[in-house]
Amino acid sequence: MFFLPEKPVLVLAIMLMPFSSLGQASQPVSVMSTVTLMIPQAIDLSVTAGNTIEFDFTSDLKTLTTGIEKLNAVMLSYRSNVPWFLTISAATAHFTGGDPDVPMPATIVQFRRNGTSAYTSVSTEPASLSGSSTARNPRGSSTIGIDYRVVPGFDYPSANDYSIGITYTVSSI
Repeated sequence: MFFLPEKPVLVLAIMLMPFSSLGQASQPVSVMSTVTLMIPQAIDLSVTAGNTIEFDFTSDLKTLTTGIEKLNAVMLSYRSNVPWFLTISAATAHFTGGDPDVPMPATIVQFRRNGTSAYTSVSTEPASLSGSSTARNPRGSSTIGIDYRVVPGFDYPSANDYSIGITYTVSSI
């Protein structure tokens, strides 16, 4: 009978050993999960200033031949997560308004990217404002200023309703 009390104590000590060793881990335990993303091709362009640009030649007749220049007449903001390029074109070959028998061509409007030197006449064919289909700009966002110069000359009749749409296109292809 002397041995009976010792056996239950011994069994209890053996049962406690595994639990006490689990509570004293010497290394941290880590688990991992995965986060996945699906990002589409994103390209955006907006006119932030210069939705309507007015050229008034009525106060000085010599400006009909020397032209009127407006620096940063249009401000375009772009955002793109792909390489991109920007073009400009006239919506039509001629202005609306005035005398339909003497149409004013889009080419009297000249443009350049602000900070560059040479003006180019606008036409219905897209022309580069920044980059090209073979030399794209890097991803990012910023603002581009466009200068305009308009030289109508004396070839078109007096009218207050001449207008033309100008299209800006940002593309990655």
